[in-house]
Formats: sequence, structure tokens, C-alpha cells
Amino acid sequence: PPAPATHGEAERRQLTILFCDLADSTALSNALDVEELRSALRAFQDCAGQVMERHQGFVNSFLGDGIVVFFGYPQAREDDARRAVRAGLDLVAAVAAMPPQSGARLRVRVGIATGVVVVGDVIGRGASREEAVVGSTSNLAARLQALAAPGEVVIGPVTHRLLGQRFDCIDLGHATLKGFAEPVPAWRVTAERSLEDALQADGAAAGPAPLVGREVEFPALLESWRQAAAGQGRVVTLRGEAGLGKSRLCAALREAVASQDHVLLQNYSSSHFQNSALHPVLQHLRHAAGLADGETDAVRLAKLEALLQHNFDPEELARELPYLAAALGVATDERYAVIADSPEQQRERTLLALQALILKIAARRPLLLVFEDLHWVDPTTLTLIERIARDIASARVMLLATVRPGFELPWAELPHALTIDLAPLKRHHRAALIAHHTGGKALPAEVVELILAKSDGNPLYVEELTKSLVESGLLREEADRWVLTGAIPAHAVPSTLHDSLLARLDRLGPAKEVAQAGAAIGREAPYRMLAAVVPMPPENLHGCLGQLTEAELLQGRGVPPQAIYTFKHALIQDAAYATMLRGRRQALHARIAQVLEADAALAASAPELLAHHHAEAGQIERAVPYLLQAGLRASASAAQTEACKHFEEGLRLVATLPDEATRNRLELPLRLHLGMSLAATRGFAAPEVEATQERARALCQHGGNDLELFWVQRSLAALYVVRCKLEVTRELSETCVQLAQRLRRNECLVEGLLIDAYAQGFSGDLARASEELARVVSLYRHTEAGSFAYPTPQDPLMAALCLQAVLSHIQG
Repeated sequence: PPAPATHGEAERRQLTILFCDLADSTALSNALDVEELRSALRAFQDCAGQVMERHQGFVNSFLGDGIVVFFGYPQAREDDARRAVRAGLDLVAAVAAMPPQSGARLRVRVGIATGVVVVGDVIGRGASREEAVVGSTSNLAARLQALAAPGEVVIGPVTHRLLGQRFDCIDLGHATLKGFAEPVPAWRVTAERSLEDALQADGAAAGPAPLVGREVEFPALLESWRQAAAGQGRVVTLRGEAGLGKSRLCAALREAVASQDHVLLQNYSSSHFQNSALHPVLQHLRHAAGLADGETDAVRLAKLEALLQHNFDPEELARELPYLAAALGVATDERYAVIADSPEQQRERTLLALQALILKIAARRPLLLVFEDLHWVDPTTLTLIERIARDIASARVMLLATVRPGFELPWAELPHALTIDLAPLKRHHRAALIAHHTGGKALPAEVVELILAKSDGNPLYVEELTKSLVESGLLREEADRWVLTGAIPAHAVPSTLHDSLLARLDRLGPAKEVAQAGAAIGREAPYRMLAAVVPMPPENLHGCLGQLTEAELLQGRGVPPQAIYTFKHALIQDAAYATMLRGRRQALHARIAQVLEADAALAASAPELLAHHHAEAGQIERAVPYLLQAGLRASASAAQTEACKHFEEGLRLVATLPDEATRNRLELPLRLHLGMSLAATRGFAAPEVEATQERARALCQHGGNDLELFWVQRSLAALYVVRCKLEVTRELSETCVQLAQRLRRNECLVEGLLIDAYAQGFSGDLARASEELARVVSLYRHTEAGSFAYPTPQDPLMAALCLQAVLSHIQG
């Protein structure tokens, strides 16, 4: 391998050092002629050099029949310890496979140790030039090599910890080594595990931190579950600041009831989908049904049927499935009725179907229904949760929610509801957490005091700060304790949780880049997306993800390429995201948007996600149309509150554009649809509806088309009908009818005649109003429902029939 670049000064860094030599070299030298011995040594050195080059190790020196190799210098990599162990195993195999040297078979012994050293001072000249290493790590590697038998690789404690579950190791116990005051634990490495086995072992070995300091809260959860399982439904809300352990309590309850007969439904809210109706619930249904991208409609429908038929009888399935399928974007076939409801009716029927599904599941087995991070929940999901909370008083359901302070709980006053406020942990509980995260080995008293003082009772900060200090190189691991290597610099102890997370990320090398990409993608990052976004070979990406999961910053589910990685806590995602400069963030978001747009089905089903990434990439003109699309999808599902938020976010982005013509072009459709959604949520005559539509009318005069002008006039006419400004209404409604006739669009004529019928009827011309209503009903029934491209807050047929009934009563 090439020599390292010249350094101006030595540096302190963590290094993995591999020390190997030929076994039985003394006997070999006695058995061979000196020229034969020279030939054997050269063959061995050539073989070793090739193996180390393949694993990107830096051969620092050849010592006769021994070799010293650095991993982590001159360039640090995220998996240096693993590279060293792979190199050791390959070297053992490669030397064993060499042809006999003058009749003698060669074998090697390998010792590997990891630790903090000072490296970079150059000693010697010419051929004897090498990089000096100061520290006990090189001595430990040499002693471990002496401990190994021929053909074995023996490693020390730090290396073993960094390997995670990626290699099969045999515990050799504590060895007494020359020059070391305390016995040193050692392991013999036998083989590397397959990626699938290693990931599964990592997941099994990780294990959560112990639950401490919740002697009141956890029993309350268990009692609530006991009551719910007995048919007395319970709604429990865990409320507390970020990092206080809400998710840990949820996990503890899941662990406690795992052996009991029950169903677990886990739902997560996301800050990226606060305006996406029913997002956490629909995501869970997609995962539960196993719906995957690229599947045919028939396959997706069959999967959904298989999921639902366990809880619905055939008649119920025929009634409820079309609404759940529509919400999931799954096309149905001729066996199911076509949904002809208005958006409001469809939204209501979807909510009723989900409520029915929950109660059906609970009728079969006790149900633990978990909603995490409700502070990010969308309004429609919140409505669903509130309804479920009221429904389950006598059902076998425990609804468990987590939320940060300041979020208003609609169900707080229900007699079967309980809110648990989490307080910071006490001192002795924090000390117990510290002991867990140091593997039971004692930290120096001054380090413990620093952690206790800085963490302020926040268990997540205790965990992150402890790991940050252990990984910093300021502590040396011994047999039963951690020992300071020197004074603790003031800057070495992060003053906040955020700083602690940043410090840990900074030490991850290339894995930090993967964490940053994952943070830009979201709280959950699919492996396929990471692979498409991060410019890194698959084996390097696997290594980085393994490092992040072993550091407990990410949690993996599944095996690549189907795996999904989740940030353990939202604060970790925030910290990783905050480490990037704006240019890097924008480039990442642009790449993510490009990958998402390549999947047409995904782009159509999650326009708000594309809008988010385009906006964060600074591509405002590409983000706004997706926000418009997201708003229209929400409005079509009668999720008008979410629709308003999408349109308003679009207007906020439009206002940042420098070109007036571009602003006007993008603003008009947003204003138009915002006015309609505002009318549905706040009433036709609300001042904000008038202001929005008057602005839209002004924009129409600067480039709007007849269709856009029609809908603006239609909305304003409805507003002035409610305000009883009938003269203005008649003028606007007559203009609407004229525009509709010019456009030759039945859906517009339906709306124009309807609003004119209101204007004429309220003005006293009942005959004309009745005539126009009859035309509305006839036209509506001959117009395809899908042609109503600009959904109004009311169904025109229902409105016409109601007004007909009113006029008939008056005339009668």
C-alpha cells in the first residue's frame, strides 16, 4: 500500500493494529538453508502484503518473520476493526494455501488490538523508515499474537466490542500478559458470519436499556393493560419532553405482554406527514398487508383481502374493503361496488371502516393499539383516535399514545382515560443507566459526576453522553473498569444532548455520511433509498449501517435490500441533519426527490413528500405543484383541514420566488382551491374565504383562463348568497352560467345553474329556480363523476335535491 502523506505533526487517534509472524520460525530457520529461508520469508511477505493491500491495511514494518499493520491510519474508515480481522483470517488461509517452501508448510499466528495511540512521528531513514506508534495497543497486539496457536487469530476486548455480532468468536477468558498489570480478556476469531446472520444477531444482542426510575408509571401501564384485556378498555397517554423515556415505556409494556395472547398494532406519526390524512394508520396497513411497489392491482387486492378477511365476514368485507382500498390506493375489481359517495361521505365511511376493524380485532383477541409521537399527527388520524378512544370503554383494547407537553388531548376527560406525565430521572437511577452503558464496568468517579450533572435527569442524554465519552478515547478499558487516559478537556464534555449526539456522529467517519442521508430521507430510511442516495459501494454501505446500528443510533428491521432503518430517537435524526451545510442538504434532498420521482406510483401517492424534498432542495417551482396535488388529494378525501395546510404551505413558498409572473401563475390555483377548502371548514361567508377568492379573481385578470375564472366566480357567488347580497350573487351566478356554456363542460354548467338557482330562489323567482334545479339533477346524472376536477365543499346533487325539497314546501 502507498505510504501515508507527510504529516506536519503526530496525532492522537484510535488505531487497530494487526501483528503476525510465522509459527515455529526458529525450527524453520534450523531446518532450511539460509537461501531457502530467505525465499520462504520473501514468499510469506509477498503473500501478506497482497492480503493487507486487499483489505486496505497499511503495512508499517516487516520485522524478520513478523509484520505490523495499521488499520485506521493514515486514513480512518468506519469498519477498521472488521477489516483487520478479515485481513487476519484471510492471511491465515492464504499462508496455509501456499505451496511448501523447500518441503516446509508455513503457518502464521495473528494478534489484533484496538486502542488510542499517538501516531505520525517518522523514525528511521530509507528502508528502515516507519511510522512510530506510542501507546500500549501495539504491545497488546504483539502479546495476543504470542497467545495465538498456529493458524489462529486472537483479538483484544476493544476489537471484540467493535466487531458486534459480525464474527464467530470463542471466549478465551482473561489472559495474563507480560507487561500488563491486569489480566486481559481475549477471544479467538473462527469465521465471519453471513450478512443476514450478523444482522439478525445484532438485533437479538442489542437489547434495550433497563427500565429504571419508573416504579409508579410502569405498574400503572400494566394495570391498564390488565383491565383492558379483561374487557374494560383503557386510553393511556404518556406525556413528557423528548428523551424522557416515553418510547422506552412503550417497549417495556410490549416486552411484558409479549407472552400473552394479544394483537399489537404500532403506529408512528412523522413530522413530514403532519398534513397527510391517516398516514400512520395507512402505513401500518401497508406493512401488515405486505403491499410492495411494482405489484399488480390484482396482487395488491389479494393481499388486502387476505389481511381483512380474518376480521370481516364476506358481507362486511364487501362493504368495508372498497373504502380501505381507496385510502391505500389499491384498485378493486368487479366483485366490489364502485364508490359513488361524496368526499365527505367517503371520508366518514373510511373512518367507520377503520373503527369497525379495530373493534373486530379486539373481539377476537385483546388489542394493544400504540400511537407514538402524537404531536406530529395529522387531523384526520387524531379524529380517528378520538373516536376509537370513545368506542373502547367496554372493549378489549388499550390505546397507548405518546406525546410531548403542550398537545391538547381530546380524550383527557373520558372516565377510562389516564394521562401519565414523565418526570426526569433521579440521581441513583441515572447512575444505574451509566453502569448499563459501560457494560457494568466502573467509570472514574469524576466522569460519573460529569454525566450526572450534565444530563439533567434525561435518560436519553445519560445514554448518549456515556457512549460519547466511552468512544472519545479519553477512557481506557481494563478488566473491570474504565480508566482515564489523562485530564478531561473542557470541550470533551458536551453541554447539551444535541452536542453529545454531534460528538458521536463526528467520530463515525464515513458512517456519518450515511446517517446524514438517512436524516434527510426521514425518521425511517429504506435501504433501497439509502443505496440510491449515498455514493458508496454496497459492502461499504453495509458496514456503515452496521456501525450505526451497533452504536444504537439506528435500529434495523429486515435484511437488505428490503431492510428499513429507523433513527432510535427523533433527536438523533435532528442532530445528524444539523451537521450538514446548506449546500450538502440541498444536494441530498434534490437526489432524494429525483429517486422518488422515478417511481410514478410513489410520486402519485405521496406528493407531499416530493414537495418537502424539492422545497428543501431550494427547487420551489417544482415543490409547489406537488403541494397543490397533495391539497387536491386531501380535499377529494374530505380532509379539508389538511388540504388547507398544503395550499397555505404552497403560498408561503410561492411568496419567496423573485419573478412576479411565476408567482402569479403558481399562486392562482392554490388560492382557488384554498378558498374552497376554507369554505368547507370555516363556512362560505368567512372573511378569509372572501379575501382568498378576491385575490384569486385579481390573479385571473393577469393570465387566468376561463375555467379558473369560473370557479373563482362560483365560490364568490356562494359566499354572497350566504351573506344575502343577492344582487351581487345574481350577477356572479349569471356570469358562471355563461362561462360554463362557453367552456362546454357539464360539470361547470351543473355548478353554475345550481348557484344561480340559489340566487333566483332566494330573490323570490321560485319558478326559475325550480327549472334550473331540474336541469342540475338531469345534467349531474349524465356527467361522469370523475370530470368534477375542482371539487367543491358540497355535493351538487345533494344540494340541488335539498333545495328542490325546500322550494316544493314553500310552493305547497
